[in-house]
Amino acid sequence: MHNQASQPAPAVKLQRVNGNRNPHRLAVTIAEAAEQLGVSYQTLWRAIRDSEFPGIRIRGRILVPIKAIELLMESVAQSGQLVDTADWTTAWRAETAVAEAV
Repeated sequence: MHNQASQPAPAVKLQRVNGNRNPHRLAVTIAEAAEQLGVSYQTLWRAIRDSEFPGIRIRGRILVPIKAIELLMESVAQSGQLVDTADWTTAWRAETAVAEAV
């Protein structure tokens, strides 16, 4: 018999989106992300298109990494201030590039 308690916890804390049946998704559609963030599809699409928010293009489909949403919300909670997504995305990319270079 396999003991489930001995299995390691997932490395990334994922969240169930819109009651989705697959709680282990790493990314969501623009519509799902926009709903979570409380903005319109068009607002989020424009931010992604203008490189003001991270997105993933797989052929013609655009997805939003759940981790990016979680990191954005953590940043807002830690700073306690208004966080502009364009500035946050630029800083996040710079931090990631520095971490990869080290």
